[in-house]
Amino acid sequence: MGKNIYFLLLTLISFANCNLSFTQVIINEVSSATDKNFLDEDGSAEDWIEFYNTSSNAINMQGFKIIRDENGKVKNWTFPNIYIKAHSYLTLFCSGKDRSDWFDHWEVPVYANDIWKYFIGTSEPPSNWRTITFNDTSWASGKGGIGFGDGDDSTIIPSALSVYMRKSFTIADTSKISIGALLVDYDDAFVAYLNDVEIARSNIGVYGDHPAYNTDAYDEHEAQMYQNGNFSGGYYVMRNIIDSALKPGLNVFSIQTHNYSAGLNDLSCIPYFLIGINDTSIRYYPFPATVHLHSSFNLTNTGQNLTLINSVGNVMDNVSISYMESNHSRGRIPDGSNNWCILNNPTPDSTNNLSVCFSNYASAPTINLPAGFYSSTQQVSISNSGSDLIRYTKDGSVPTAFSPLYTAPITVDSTKIIRARKFSMNGSVLPSSVSTNTYFINDNPTLPVFSLSTDTYNLFDWNYGIYMLGPNADTNTLPFLGANFWQDWSRTAHIEFFDTNDQQAFELNAEIKIQGNFSKAWKQKGFTIKATDDFDGYPFNYPLFPDKPNIIQYNGFNIRNAGSDWNTCHMRDRLNHKTVQKMTHLDIMDGRPCILFVNGLYFGVYELREKQDKYYVASNGNVDKDKIDFLQFNGVVIEGSNKGFLDMVNFIGSNNMALLANYDYAKSMIDLENFVDYFITETYALNIDWLGSYTNNIKYWRSNNPVGKWRYILWDTDLTLGFLTSFDGADTTNMLQRAINPPVSNPHSVLLKSLLGNNEFKNYFVDRYCDLMNTIFRPYNFKKQADDLHDEMLPEMARHFALWGSGGSSLPFPWDQFIGRSTDVFSWEANIDTMEQFMYSRPYYAFNQLQNQFSLTKQVNVGLDVNPAGAGIIKLNTIYPDSLPWSGIYMDGVPITMTAIANNGYKFISWDSPSLIASPDTNSMITINVTKNEPFTAHFIAYSQGINNLETDINFNVFPNPFSKNFTLNYSLPAPEHVLVQLFDLLGKEIAVLVSSDHLQNAGMHHLNFDTEKYAITHGMYFIKISTGGQSQTIKLIKMLD
Repeated sequence: MGKNIYFLLLTLISFANCNLSFTQVIINEVSSATDKNFLDEDGSAEDWIEFYNTSSNAINMQGFKIIRDENGKVKNWTFPNIYIKAHSYLTLFCSGKDRSDWFDHWEVPVYANDIWKYFIGTSEPPSNWRTITFNDTSWASGKGGIGFGDGDDSTIIPSALSVYMRKSFTIADTSKISIGALLVDYDDAFVAYLNDVEIARSNIGVYGDHPAYNTDAYDEHEAQMYQNGNFSGGYYVMRNIIDSALKPGLNVFSIQTHNYSAGLNDLSCIPYFLIGINDTSIRYYPFPATVHLHSSFNLTNTGQNLTLINSVGNVMDNVSISYMESNHSRGRIPDGSNNWCILNNPTPDSTNNLSVCFSNYASAPTINLPAGFYSSTQQVSISNSGSDLIRYTKDGSVPTAFSPLYTAPITVDSTKIIRARKFSMNGSVLPSSVSTNTYFINDNPTLPVFSLSTDTYNLFDWNYGIYMLGPNADTNTLPFLGANFWQDWSRTAHIEFFDTNDQQAFELNAEIKIQGNFSKAWKQKGFTIKATDDFDGYPFNYPLFPDKPNIIQYNGFNIRNAGSDWNTCHMRDRLNHKTVQKMTHLDIMDGRPCILFVNGLYFGVYELREKQDKYYVASNGNVDKDKIDFLQFNGVVIEGSNKGFLDMVNFIGSNNMALLANYDYAKSMIDLENFVDYFITETYALNIDWLGSYTNNIKYWRSNNPVGKWRYILWDTDLTLGFLTSFDGADTTNMLQRAINPPVSNPHSVLLKSLLGNNEFKNYFVDRYCDLMNTIFRPYNFKKQADDLHDEMLPEMARHFALWGSGGSSLPFPWDQFIGRSTDVFSWEANIDTMEQFMYSRPYYAFNQLQNQFSLTKQVNVGLDVNPAGAGIIKLNTIYPDSLPWSGIYMDGVPITMTAIANNGYKFISWDSPSLIASPDTNSMITINVTKNEPFTAHFIAYSQGINNLETDINFNVFPNPFSKNFTLNYSLPAPEHVLVQLFDLLGKEIAVLVSSDHLQNAGMHHLNFDTEKYAITHGMYFIKISTGGQSQTIKLIKMLD
């Protein structure tokens, strides 16, 4: 629902009661490419279908169905009891919002500036305060809105964590009310009720929960009305709730508003409650409203069939709708005729008869020279068949009828974008789509390149451009709220991507927005790229990220400016994600460095990053995007519902996890391996913009059908790795203690603290923390990852700093002291050196903090080796040391588990150590509490020494090894056997069963070929395990980059 009341309170629709007729209703006009000049009640541009009654009688549409068939994907929606008057129109939004309540006009029984009864939340109000029977005579009275700090409230109250408000009103006949609506501006959270029935909430709790007076909002939410005149949000109250809540006679609307935390400087509530009346009777002051129905499905711009059937199943109309340009429609001219046209000015809810009928679009011109990189001046020709005119631009803008006319090849002697468009000499044919090619002259980047082209007006116009401060920005305070780049504006652009082979990998038309949070205020701004079905190429197919080769379909991505680490190390967040990508159970936001050109102009070094939305969850989690619960912060809903999460927090937080039944139930709700890795990564890297006095930069999700386990996504770790060593970010900071016992409670810390009450979980947490500190977070490994990112970016950074090197100094104090601290390559490398010093000093403090947090006896050095060298490998807890001999630090008081795995041709014999294993231990897997510095050796024996078992009976090998895409598994059986062959990743997770043991296999040689693309594996180390007759053997398998 729109934030501005004028989207809701528009023009009156009036339909008289008429007799049913079975005459003709047809599909008269369709827009499947987002007509931005025709907005719904929410202020959104949606697809739509206009129906026209060709008869002289009104027609009741109840029971009619509109059916959309998109290449066999069939959706349908049924009309409610609504009439189309004779020779009149009815427009249905195809938005997926599924709204079927029609009404005549709005009335407003509750105004924000009415006199309210209110209670300041310094204690709990009576439990029945939401009911009509509650006696509120002892409550204070005041004109709304009510609050403090923002300057937009009529009644100012003392600083408080919450305020409760009530307003009574009367309804004579509830049967005349079809729908309700709440328009509210608030800071920071609210729950609204109608006669004790909840009708809306935001940023606090879960439906049905009554937050206590001292309950904090999930997150800060700033009121909007004092900034831009808009509401914070609008909420429909559907017919079933209205019917159950409203009573004839006296009713009460009540709302409780909560602050993010005590001591904050503002709290505000400005609510309006509206009702939709289904006839022309008037009780309160009426507001006319254009009310449209909404189907449960969207249209696509790639084409579909639309069928209208009546209530008895007869086909009333059937049309095929093909592609159209954005802000165009296809319709009948004249109304009701068989003459279908393209309308460049759509006419929903009104006649098409005055529109110009266009028959088609001109065919797009062909730019003959491929887009790409050239070492010298190029002549660019454009093909034109027929008499059409071709007009072109070289500045990224869309060619118009006033652009230069193409008559001869275009000379391109510097980097330019050529955009060409055909204009037909036939007045009934519209201009073509735009062909776009970027040519880079004498430019030899080493990174992938994006070229973004759009009208300069879209980006840099003072009033309209999304890159600009604009006329309403608060330029005295960062992040310059009110600026154009803070508005929820999108613009159309063309995107070309050139991978490192300098060839155009893909191109698409897309919607662009300014990306980020505070980083929107930096001079070099990021962009969100969103492919939509308004354009060709939605979604687009290309493997954007080499380390996620199996994800090839995208609906969007971010071109990020490195966030808060912009022009300092320019890599922190991406470094953290790449460091944990291969060795943890985390969902990470993959990325790679890139260069951006805007309208042919160099715009510096950026990061290509995954966009964390429902499409990300679906592709990375292999789930249905429409069947997920996706949340952020302390429970703010992005998709789905937060009920399952809050129920889980309530169970785990209020029950003893030391009890096996409770712990088992907890494990069924949350992915504990993911959860542990998430907390280890955030606390080790010292994310100071995460948990503590507030909650920030947290996202998590689960599948809700079928119900899956909650998983955390690593998100925005810019302020890590010593980013602010002088401000709570030094390597000595105990982030682990803060995460377990934060100064301000949050549900994530509640989960962690309660789960740590289970000894199995605590031991796993400690061992896993040590495992990661001994591997990916080991200073040499961490530094190598940073050096690899540095080396990849280095050739491009001098040019980048030449453009943006002074960017940080333009920010207001104190931001200019720590944002954009690098001004050239020398200072950039110095800042990376400082970050790497953190990597070397951090382990000492992190190990000590881990030991002290759990009151463990001491730290011990664990040494690992095999004898003879190369005979096998060792799994330690959750890791496989990459070379032997090896040593790492663990904790006396938390047992470790070591598993010896023989290489091909060897058999494990025993473990030994100088003192902790008194005599050789023949168990390949042993668990032991290490109480002193101790080396452990796994002993193996070669086949030739006479071992008669699986290894000698079965000749088992893989070729090639290492491999890139395919490998062959070879094994021989001396006798018929049931054989099981499994593929595991480095963490011991089963990837696939390569050979099932269901069937008896014949004796002799077996050769099986495997294409690993279907197993979704990337480059790295894996294990193949073959089992038969109660015995097994494992060999190491290496997948190389393709």
